[in-house]
Amino acid sequence: MTIWVLVESAQRLVHGNPEIHGLPVFIIAAVSTLAMFVGAFILGRGAGNEDLHMRSVLLDTISDGLSAAAVSVVGGIIYFTGGLYWLDSATAILVGIVIGFGAVRLLRDVVKSLKSKQPLELGDD
Repeated sequence: MTIWVLVESAQRLVHGNPEIHGLPVFIIAAVSTLAMFVGAFILGRGAGNEDLHMRSVLLDTISDGLSAAAVSVVGGIIYFTGGLYWLDSATAILVGIVIGFGAVRLLRDVVKSLKSKQPLELGDD
């Protein structure tokens, strides 16, 4: 899915972006940001030190919150400038890269755990 978002966003940068309605994007992304960070707070920092499953849930929640925050900022910029639609695609590329990087790290940890055939000790690199 991340690769698809990256490809589509790059094509929109090259061929032009459709009009983006900044205010609804800003509002919905801001609410999503708040919800994700409340969820991460509820999970707590302890989830990052638990098993691989809880760590992945916490990382996913935090990355979703950061992604929503970036989209909210871009929605606000588009709304207040009345343009700069290219920021939507540029942000999608940035968010896609960040999510892809996190997914690769998590997948690496899963493979490492499966190879050792024992629960993953967090902090091992």
